Amino acid sequence: MQSLIYVMIAAVMLAPHLASPFGNNILPVYAKYLPDVLSMVVAIYVVAAGTQQRFRYLNGKYLVAFGALTVVIVCGVLVNDDQPGPVLSGLRYYLRAIPFFFLPVVVDFGERQIVKYLVMIATLSLVQVPVAIYQRYTIYIWSRFSGDDVRGTLMHSGVLTIFLISVLCVATALMLRGRLGKMAYGALLLLLLIPMSINETKVTVFLLPIGLLITSIMSAPPKKRIRVTMAGVALIVVAGAVFIPIYDFFATAHVYGRAEGAEESIGQMFTDKNFFGNYLDAKTQIGTDKTEAGRVDALTAPLASFSDDPVRLAFGLGVGNASTSPLGAQFVGRYQRSYGIFASETTAATFLVETGVLGLALVLLLHFLVLQDTLVLARQGEQLLGVIACGWTGAWIVITIGNFYIPCHIYDSVSFLPWFFSGLIAARRQRLLAEASHAVPIPLDVGRHAERPAGLRRARQRAR
Repeated sequence: MQSLIYVMIAAVMLAPHLASPFGNNILPVYAKYLPDVLSMVVAIYVVAAGTQQRFRYLNGKYLVAFGALTVVIVCGVLVNDDQPGPVLSGLRYYLRAIPFFFLPVVVDFGERQIVKYLVMIATLSLVQVPVAIYQRYTIYIWSRFSGDDVRGTLMHSGVLTIFLISVLCVATALMLRGRLGKMAYGALLLLLLIPMSINETKVTVFLLPIGLLITSIMSAPPKKRIRVTMAGVALIVVAGAVFIPIYDFFATAHVYGRAEGAEESIGQMFTDKNFFGNYLDAKTQIGTDKTEAGRVDALTAPLASFSDDPVRLAFGLGVGNASTSPLGAQFVGRYQRSYGIFASETTAATFLVETGVLGLALVLLLHFLVLQDTLVLARQGEQLLGVIACGWTGAWIVITIGNFYIPCHIYDSVSFLPWFFSGLIAARRQRLLAEASHAVPIPLDVGRHAERPAGLRRARQRAR
Protein backbone atom coordinates (compact mmCIF):
# COMPACT_ATOMS: atom_id res chain seq x y z
CA MET A 1 0.00 0.00 0.00
CA GLN A 2 2.89 2.37 0.63
CA SER A 3 4.05 1.99 -2.98
CA LEU A 4 0.51 2.68 -4.19
CA ILE A 5 0.88 6.29 -2.99
CA TYR A 6 3.47 6.93 -5.72
CA VAL A 7 0.92 5.86 -8.32
CA MET A 8 -1.71 8.05 -6.68
CA ILE A 9 0.56 11.12 -6.68
CA ALA A 10 1.42 10.65 -10.35
CA ALA A 11 -2.20 9.91 -11.25
CA VAL A 12 -3.75 12.96 -9.59
CA MET A 13 -1.09 15.37 -10.87
CA LEU A 14 -0.64 14.05 -14.42
CA ALA A 15 -3.34 11.64 -15.61
CA PRO A 16 -6.28 14.10 -16.10
CA HIS A 17 -4.01 16.41 -18.11
CA LEU A 18 -2.39 13.72 -20.25
CA ALA A 19 -5.79 12.19 -20.99
CA SER A 20 -7.22 15.51 -22.23
CA PRO A 21 -6.72 17.65 -25.36
CA PHE A 22 -4.59 20.01 -23.23
CA GLY A 23 -2.09 17.15 -22.87
CA ASN A 24 -2.46 16.09 -26.53
CA ASN A 25 -4.36 12.97 -25.42
CA ILE A 26 -1.11 11.16 -24.69
CA LEU A 27 -3.06 8.77 -22.45
CA PRO A 28 -6.43 7.22 -23.33
CA VAL A 29 -9.41 9.17 -22.05
CA TYR A 30 -10.21 6.52 -19.44
CA ALA A 31 -6.87 7.20 -17.71
CA LYS A 32 -8.46 10.19 -15.97
CA TYR A 33 -10.46 7.71 -13.89
CA LEU A 34 -7.29 6.08 -12.51
CA PRO A 35 -7.55 7.99 -9.19
CA ASP A 36 -11.10 6.65 -8.78
CA VAL A 37 -9.90 3.09 -9.34
CA LEU A 38 -7.10 3.55 -6.81
CA SER A 39 -9.62 4.93 -4.34
CA MET A 40 -11.78 1.80 -4.65
CA VAL A 41 -8.74 -0.44 -4.07
CA VAL A 42 -7.75 1.57 -1.00
CA ALA A 43 -11.33 1.54 0.32
CA ILE A 44 -11.45 -2.27 0.17
CA TYR A 45 -8.08 -2.52 1.89
CA VAL A 46 -9.01 -0.03 4.62
CA VAL A 47 -12.22 -1.88 5.44
CA ALA A 48 -10.44 -5.26 5.56
CA ALA A 49 -7.39 -4.13 7.51
CA GLY A 50 -9.34 -1.73 9.71
CA THR A 51 -11.80 -4.41 10.74
CA GLN A 52 -8.92 -6.65 11.71
CA GLN A 53 -7.21 -3.86 13.66
CA ARG A 54 -10.50 -2.52 15.06
CA PHE A 55 -9.55 0.95 13.75
CA ARG A 56 -7.65 1.59 16.97
CA TYR A 57 -5.82 4.57 15.48
CA LEU A 58 -8.96 6.35 14.31
CA ASN A 59 -10.21 9.09 16.61
CA GLY A 60 -13.92 8.73 17.35
CA LYS A 61 -14.58 12.38 16.52
CA TYR A 62 -14.03 11.64 12.83
CA LEU A 63 -16.46 8.72 12.98
CA VAL A 64 -19.08 11.03 14.47
CA ALA A 65 -18.47 13.78 11.88
CA PHE A 66 -18.42 11.43 8.87
CA GLY A 67 -21.39 9.52 10.26
CA ALA A 68 -23.43 12.69 10.70
CA LEU A 69 -22.54 13.82 7.17
CA THR A 70 -23.66 10.43 5.85
CA VAL A 71 -27.01 10.82 7.62
CA VAL A 72 -27.48 14.30 6.13
CA ILE A 73 -26.63 13.03 2.63
CA VAL A 74 -29.07 10.10 2.95
CA CYS A 75 -31.81 12.40 4.24
CA GLY A 76 -31.24 14.79 1.33
CA VAL A 77 -31.53 11.91 -1.15
CA LEU A 78 -34.73 10.63 0.45
CA VAL A 79 -36.59 13.92 0.83
CA ASN A 80 -35.75 14.94 -2.75
CA ASP A 81 -36.45 11.51 -4.24
CA ASP A 82 -33.07 11.55 -5.99
CA GLN A 83 -32.54 9.42 -9.08
CA PRO A 84 -29.69 6.84 -8.92
CA GLY A 85 -27.66 8.45 -11.71
CA PRO A 86 -27.11 11.90 -10.12
CA VAL A 87 -26.59 10.27 -6.70
CA LEU A 88 -23.79 8.04 -7.99
CA SER A 89 -22.19 10.91 -9.88
CA GLY A 90 -22.37 13.21 -6.85
CA LEU A 91 -21.07 10.61 -4.40
CA ARG A 92 -18.13 9.96 -6.71
CA TYR A 93 -16.90 13.51 -6.24
CA TYR A 94 -17.87 13.71 -2.57
CA LEU A 95 -16.25 10.50 -1.35
CA ARG A 96 -13.53 9.37 -3.74
CA ALA A 97 -10.64 10.99 -1.83
CA ILE A 98 -11.81 9.91 1.65
CA PRO A 99 -10.32 6.34 1.58
CA PHE A 100 -6.88 7.96 1.41
CA PHE A 101 -7.69 9.85 4.63
CA PHE A 102 -8.36 6.55 6.38
CA LEU A 103 -5.39 4.70 4.86
CA PRO A 104 -2.81 6.00 7.43
CA VAL A 105 -5.13 4.70 10.17
CA VAL A 106 -4.36 1.12 9.10
CA VAL A 107 -0.89 1.62 7.56
CA ASP A 108 1.99 3.21 9.47
CA PHE A 109 3.97 5.37 7.03
CA GLY A 110 7.59 5.85 8.10
CA GLU A 111 9.59 9.06 7.82
CA ARG A 112 11.73 7.80 4.92
CA GLN A 113 8.63 6.93 2.96
CA ILE A 114 7.03 10.32 3.60
CA VAL A 115 10.22 12.10 2.53
CA LYS A 116 10.09 10.23 -0.78
CA TYR A 117 6.47 11.32 -1.27
CA LEU A 118 7.45 14.94 -0.62
CA VAL A 119 10.32 14.73 -3.10
CA MET A 120 7.99 13.34 -5.77
CA ILE A 121 5.39 16.05 -5.14
CA ALA A 122 8.07 18.76 -5.27
CA THR A 123 9.42 17.33 -8.53
CA LEU A 124 5.99 17.25 -10.17
CA SER A 125 5.34 20.76 -8.83
CA LEU A 126 8.44 21.99 -10.66
CA VAL A 127 7.09 20.34 -13.81
CA GLN A 128 4.29 22.91 -13.63
CA VAL A 129 6.77 25.71 -14.41
CA PRO A 130 7.68 24.82 -18.02
CA VAL A 131 4.14 23.58 -18.72
CA ALA A 132 2.64 26.87 -17.48
CA ILE A 133 5.15 28.91 -19.48
CA TYR A 134 4.28 26.96 -22.63
CA GLN A 135 0.56 27.49 -21.97
CA ARG A 136 1.15 31.23 -21.56
CA TYR A 137 3.09 31.25 -24.82
CA THR A 138 0.19 29.49 -26.55
CA ILE A 139 -2.18 32.16 -25.27
CA TYR A 140 0.13 34.80 -26.73
CA ILE A 141 0.31 33.03 -30.10
CA TRP A 142 -3.49 32.90 -30.34
CA SER A 143 -3.84 36.55 -29.22
CA ARG A 144 -5.97 35.63 -26.21
CA PHE A 145 -5.81 37.63 -23.02
CA SER A 146 -6.96 35.65 -20.00
CA GLY A 147 -4.58 33.59 -17.89
CA ASP A 148 -7.31 31.09 -17.00
CA ASP A 149 -5.84 28.56 -19.43
CA VAL A 150 -2.51 28.61 -17.59
CA ARG A 151 -3.32 25.55 -15.49
CA GLY A 152 -0.17 23.42 -15.61
CA THR A 153 -1.13 19.75 -15.46
CA LEU A 154 -3.72 20.35 -12.73
CA MET A 155 -6.57 21.36 -15.08
CA HIS A 156 -7.55 24.68 -13.42
CA SER A 157 -5.63 27.90 -12.84
CA GLY A 158 -7.03 28.40 -9.34
CA VAL A 159 -6.26 24.78 -8.42
CA LEU A 160 -2.70 25.26 -9.67
CA THR A 161 -2.28 28.32 -7.46
CA ILE A 162 -3.75 26.75 -4.31
CA PHE A 163 -1.74 23.56 -4.79
CA LEU A 164 1.56 25.41 -5.27
CA ILE A 165 0.91 27.65 -2.26
CA SER A 166 0.34 24.51 -0.17
CA VAL A 167 3.62 23.05 -1.43
CA LEU A 168 5.42 26.27 -0.51
CA CYS A 169 3.88 26.22 2.99
CA VAL A 170 5.25 22.75 3.71
CA ALA A 171 8.61 23.64 2.12
CA THR A 172 8.78 26.80 4.27
CA ALA A 173 8.27 24.77 7.45
CA LEU A 174 10.95 22.27 6.39
CA MET A 175 13.37 25.13 5.70
CA LEU A 176 12.69 26.97 8.95
CA ARG A 177 13.14 23.74 10.93
CA GLY A 178 16.41 22.90 9.17
CA ARG A 179 15.05 20.01 7.07
CA LEU A 180 15.53 21.79 3.73
CA GLY A 181 18.51 23.88 2.64
CA LYS A 182 17.98 27.60 2.22
CA MET A 183 19.39 27.65 -1.31
CA ALA A 184 17.14 24.79 -2.41
CA TYR A 185 14.16 26.50 -0.77
CA GLY A 186 14.96 29.85 -2.42
CA ALA A 187 15.12 28.22 -5.84
CA LEU A 188 11.85 26.36 -5.20
CA LEU A 189 10.12 29.57 -4.06
CA LEU A 190 11.21 31.61 -7.07
CA LEU A 191 10.34 28.89 -9.57
CA LEU A 192 6.91 28.07 -8.15
CA LEU A 193 6.00 31.75 -8.09
CA ILE A 194 6.19 31.83 -11.90
CA PRO A 195 3.05 29.75 -12.63
CA MET A 196 1.12 31.63 -9.92
CA SER A 197 2.13 34.95 -11.45
CA ILE A 198 1.39 34.26 -15.12
CA ASN A 199 -2.03 32.63 -14.60
CA GLU A 200 -3.45 35.90 -13.21
CA THR A 201 -5.18 34.26 -10.24
CA LYS A 202 -6.16 37.25 -8.13
CA VAL A 203 -6.65 35.32 -4.89
CA THR A 204 -2.89 34.67 -4.78
CA VAL A 205 -2.50 38.19 -3.39
CA PHE A 206 -4.32 37.05 -0.23
CA LEU A 207 -3.70 33.31 0.06
CA LEU A 208 0.08 33.35 -0.40
CA PRO A 209 0.76 35.83 2.46
CA ILE A 210 -1.77 34.02 4.69
CA GLY A 211 -0.18 30.63 4.08
CA LEU A 212 3.43 31.77 4.48
CA LEU A 213 2.77 33.91 7.56
CA ILE A 214 0.82 31.20 9.41
CA THR A 215 3.50 28.65 8.52
CA SER A 216 6.27 30.94 9.79
CA ILE A 217 4.50 31.52 13.10
CA MET A 218 3.82 27.80 13.58
CA SER A 219 7.40 26.84 12.66
CA ALA A 220 9.01 29.25 15.10
CA PRO A 221 10.42 27.84 18.37
CA PRO A 222 9.05 29.78 21.39
CA LYS A 223 12.32 31.62 21.99
CA LYS A 224 12.77 32.54 18.32
CA ARG A 225 9.18 33.35 17.39
CA ILE A 226 9.74 37.04 16.65
CA ARG A 227 12.84 36.41 14.56
CA VAL A 228 11.30 33.56 12.56
CA THR A 229 8.06 35.51 12.07
CA MET A 230 10.08 38.41 10.70
CA ALA A 231 11.81 35.96 8.37
CA GLY A 232 8.34 34.91 7.22
CA VAL A 233 7.42 38.52 6.55
CA ALA A 234 10.64 38.87 4.54
CA LEU A 235 9.65 35.83 2.48
CA ILE A 236 6.28 37.45 1.75
CA VAL A 237 8.03 40.64 0.62
CA VAL A 238 10.33 38.65 -1.68
CA ALA A 239 7.36 36.71 -3.06
CA GLY A 240 5.48 39.95 -3.65
CA ALA A 241 8.48 41.49 -5.38
CA VAL A 242 8.43 38.59 -7.85
CA PHE A 243 4.67 38.08 -8.16
CA ILE A 244 3.36 41.62 -8.57
CA PRO A 245 5.53 42.82 -11.49
CA ILE A 246 4.97 39.59 -13.46
CA TYR A 247 1.23 39.63 -12.76
CA ASP A 248 0.91 43.29 -13.76
CA PHE A 249 2.96 42.74 -16.92
CA PHE A 250 0.60 40.06 -18.22
CA ALA A 251 -2.62 41.52 -16.83
CA THR A 252 -2.45 45.14 -17.96
CA ALA A 253 -2.94 46.91 -21.25
CA HIS A 254 0.52 46.92 -22.78
CA VAL A 255 0.58 43.13 -23.15
CA TYR A 256 -0.66 41.79 -26.54
CA GLY A 257 -1.70 45.35 -27.42
CA ARG A 258 -5.03 44.90 -25.67
CA ALA A 259 -7.20 47.94 -25.01
CA GLU A 260 -6.28 50.26 -22.19
CA GLY A 261 -8.00 49.28 -18.97
CA ALA A 262 -8.89 45.78 -20.21
CA GLU A 263 -7.61 44.30 -16.94
CA GLU A 264 -6.78 45.50 -13.46
CA SER A 265 -3.27 45.66 -12.03
CA ILE A 266 -2.69 44.69 -8.41
CA GLY A 267 -2.58 48.36 -7.42
CA GLN A 268 -5.81 49.14 -9.27
CA MET A 269 -7.59 46.21 -7.61
CA PHE A 270 -6.87 47.62 -4.19
CA THR A 271 -7.68 51.23 -5.08
CA ASP A 272 -10.89 50.55 -7.02
CA LYS A 273 -13.57 50.40 -4.33
CA ASN A 274 -16.03 48.65 -6.64
CA PHE A 275 -13.69 46.01 -8.04
CA PHE A 276 -13.94 43.30 -5.39
CA GLY A 277 -17.64 43.86 -4.92
CA ASN A 278 -18.33 43.30 -8.63
CA TYR A 279 -15.79 40.48 -8.86
CA LEU A 280 -17.18 38.46 -5.93
CA ASP A 281 -20.87 39.29 -6.23
CA ALA A 282 -22.35 39.31 -9.73
CA LYS A 283 -25.89 39.80 -8.34
CA THR A 284 -26.98 36.58 -10.07
CA GLN A 285 -30.39 35.24 -9.05
CA ILE A 286 -32.16 31.89 -9.44
CA GLY A 287 -33.53 31.48 -12.98
CA THR A 288 -31.21 34.10 -14.47
CA ASP A 289 -29.92 34.05 -18.03
CA LYS A 290 -26.40 34.81 -16.81
CA THR A 291 -23.72 32.20 -17.42
CA GLU A 292 -21.64 32.98 -14.32
CA ALA A 293 -22.17 33.68 -10.64
CA GLY A 294 -19.85 35.34 -8.17
CA ARG A 295 -18.37 33.59 -5.16
CA VAL A 296 -20.70 35.46 -2.82
CA ASP A 297 -23.99 35.13 -4.71
CA ALA A 298 -23.20 31.43 -5.27
CA LEU A 299 -23.99 31.15 -1.55
CA THR A 300 -26.50 33.93 -0.96
CA ALA A 301 -28.83 33.18 -3.91
CA PRO A 302 -29.47 29.52 -2.92
CA LEU A 303 -29.87 30.54 0.73
CA ALA A 304 -32.50 33.08 -0.25
CA SER A 305 -34.24 30.49 -2.42
CA PHE A 306 -34.28 27.89 0.39
CA SER A 307 -35.31 30.32 3.13
CA ASP A 308 -39.02 29.48 2.78
CA ASP A 309 -38.42 25.71 2.84
CA PRO A 310 -36.82 24.49 6.11
CA VAL A 311 -36.26 20.96 4.77
CA ARG A 312 -34.32 22.16 1.73
CA LEU A 313 -32.49 24.70 3.85
CA ALA A 314 -31.32 21.87 6.10
CA PHE A 315 -30.68 19.08 3.55
CA GLY A 316 -30.39 20.84 0.18
CA LEU A 317 -31.52 19.52 -3.19
CA GLY A 318 -29.84 16.12 -2.85
CA VAL A 319 -26.42 14.81 -3.84
CA GLY A 320 -25.71 15.40 -7.53
CA ASN A 321 -29.09 17.01 -8.13
CA ALA A 322 -27.62 20.39 -9.09
CA SER A 323 -24.49 19.16 -10.86
CA THR A 324 -23.52 18.16 -14.36
CA SER A 325 -21.59 14.95 -14.98
CA PRO A 326 -19.01 13.67 -17.48
CA LEU A 327 -20.66 10.24 -17.27
CA GLY A 328 -23.66 11.11 -19.46
CA ALA A 329 -27.08 12.79 -19.51
CA GLN A 330 -28.66 10.25 -17.14
CA PHE A 331 -26.21 11.33 -14.43
CA VAL A 332 -27.05 15.06 -14.64
CA GLY A 333 -29.14 16.42 -11.75
CA ARG A 334 -32.71 17.56 -12.31
CA TYR A 335 -31.98 21.03 -10.88
CA GLN A 336 -28.77 21.53 -12.84
CA ARG A 337 -30.26 24.15 -15.17
CA SER A 338 -31.56 26.40 -12.41
CA TYR A 339 -28.98 25.82 -9.65
CA GLY A 340 -25.96 24.49 -11.56
CA ILE A 341 -24.54 27.95 -12.13
CA PHE A 342 -24.21 28.33 -8.35
CA ALA A 343 -23.26 24.77 -7.39
CA SER A 344 -20.42 24.69 -9.93
CA GLU A 345 -18.81 27.89 -8.66
CA THR A 346 -17.17 26.63 -5.45
CA THR A 347 -17.04 23.55 -3.24
CA ALA A 348 -18.80 25.45 -0.47
CA ALA A 349 -21.65 26.35 -2.85
CA THR A 350 -21.91 22.74 -4.04
CA PHE A 351 -22.36 21.42 -0.51
CA LEU A 352 -24.76 24.20 0.39
CA VAL A 353 -26.98 23.61 -2.65
CA GLU A 354 -26.90 19.80 -2.57
CA THR A 355 -26.59 18.99 1.16
CA GLY A 356 -27.96 22.16 2.72
CA VAL A 357 -26.73 24.17 5.67
CA LEU A 358 -26.19 20.99 7.71
CA GLY A 359 -23.99 19.41 5.06
CA LEU A 360 -21.82 22.50 4.62
CA ALA A 361 -21.52 22.90 8.40
CA LEU A 362 -20.34 19.29 8.78
CA VAL A 363 -17.76 19.67 6.01
CA LEU A 364 -16.39 22.75 7.75
CA LEU A 365 -16.41 20.78 11.03
CA LEU A 366 -14.23 18.10 9.40
CA HIS A 367 -11.81 20.79 8.27
CA PHE A 368 -11.74 22.15 11.82
CA LEU A 369 -11.05 18.70 13.30
CA VAL A 370 -8.11 18.22 10.93
CA LEU A 371 -6.81 21.69 11.83
CA GLN A 372 -7.14 20.83 15.52
CA ASP A 373 -4.97 17.71 15.13
CA THR A 374 -2.53 19.63 12.94
CA LEU A 375 -2.03 22.30 15.60
CA VAL A 376 -1.40 19.63 18.26
CA LEU A 377 1.08 17.73 16.11
CA ALA A 378 2.90 20.95 15.16
CA ARG A 379 3.97 21.22 18.81
CA GLN A 380 5.48 17.72 18.84
CA GLY A 381 9.18 18.49 18.71
CA GLU A 382 11.26 17.95 15.59
CA GLN A 383 9.80 14.71 14.21
CA LEU A 384 9.12 14.94 10.49
CA LEU A 385 5.32 14.85 10.73
CA GLY A 386 5.51 17.53 13.42
CA VAL A 387 7.49 19.75 11.04
CA ILE A 388 5.12 18.99 8.17
CA ALA A 389 2.21 19.86 10.47
CA CYS A 390 3.70 23.35 10.93
CA GLY A 391 3.45 23.88 7.17
CA TRP A 392 0.20 21.96 6.88
CA THR A 393 -1.44 24.45 9.24
CA GLY A 394 -0.93 27.20 6.67
CA ALA A 395 -1.70 24.89 3.74
CA TRP A 396 -4.92 23.52 5.27
CA ILE A 397 -6.21 27.01 6.04
CA VAL A 398 -5.44 28.03 2.44
CA ILE A 399 -7.28 24.94 1.13
CA THR A 400 -10.24 25.60 3.43
CA ILE A 401 -10.50 29.16 2.13
CA GLY A 402 -10.04 27.78 -1.37
CA ASN A 403 -13.25 25.78 -0.97
CA PHE A 404 -15.04 29.14 -1.06
CA TYR A 405 -13.13 30.19 -4.18
CA ILE A 406 -13.06 27.17 -6.53
CA PRO A 407 -14.70 23.71 -6.74
CA CYS A 408 -11.78 21.89 -5.08
CA HIS A 409 -13.64 18.60 -4.70
CA ILE A 410 -13.82 17.90 -8.43
CA TYR A 411 -10.06 18.33 -9.01
CA ASP A 412 -7.89 15.37 -8.04
CA SER A 413 -4.77 17.21 -6.90
CA VAL A 414 -6.49 19.37 -4.27
CA SER A 415 -8.72 16.58 -2.97
CA PHE A 416 -6.72 13.32 -2.92
CA LEU A 417 -3.39 14.70 -1.69
CA PRO A 418 -4.78 17.07 0.98
CA TRP A 419 -6.97 14.34 2.48
CA PHE A 420 -4.09 11.86 2.45
CA PHE A 421 -1.74 14.22 4.31
CA SER A 422 -4.55 15.17 6.69
CA GLY A 423 -5.01 11.45 7.36
CA LEU A 424 -1.29 11.09 8.10
CA ILE A 425 -1.53 13.85 10.70
CA ALA A 426 -4.80 12.63 12.26
CA ALA A 427 -3.52 9.04 12.54
CA ARG A 428 -0.20 10.18 14.00
CA ARG A 429 -1.97 12.25 16.63
CA GLN A 430 -4.08 9.22 17.60
CA ARG A 431 -0.96 7.05 17.79
CA LEU A 432 0.56 9.57 20.18
CA LEU A 433 -2.55 9.33 22.35
CA ALA A 434 -2.33 5.54 22.29
CA GLU A 435 1.38 5.61 23.18
CA ALA A 436 0.68 8.05 25.99
CA SER A 437 -1.98 5.80 27.50
CA HIS A 438 0.56 2.96 27.66
CA ALA A 439 3.64 5.03 28.44
CA VAL A 440 3.84 4.08 32.12
CA PRO A 441 1.92 1.07 33.43
CA ILE A 442 -0.32 1.80 36.41
CA PRO A 443 -0.20 -0.82 39.22
CA LEU A 444 -3.51 -2.59 39.70
CA ASP A 445 -3.72 -1.60 43.34
CA VAL A 446 -3.44 2.12 42.68
CA GLY A 447 -6.59 3.94 43.77
CA ARG A 448 -8.64 5.78 41.20
CA HIS A 449 -7.83 9.12 42.82
CA ALA A 450 -4.10 8.40 43.32
CA GLU A 451 -1.57 10.61 41.59
CA ARG A 452 -0.52 9.35 38.19
CA PRO A 453 3.22 8.89 37.43
CA ALA A 454 4.83 12.03 36.12
CA GLY A 455 6.02 10.30 32.93
CA LEU A 456 2.47 9.35 32.00
CA ARG A 457 1.17 12.83 32.72
CA ARG A 458 3.84 14.40 30.51
CA ALA A 459 3.20 11.92 27.67
CA ARG A 460 -0.52 12.64 27.72
CA GLN A 461 0.09 16.38 27.81
CA ARG A 462 2.27 16.08 24.68
CA ALA A 463 -0.39 14.06 22.89
CA ARG A 464 -3.02 16.66 23.67
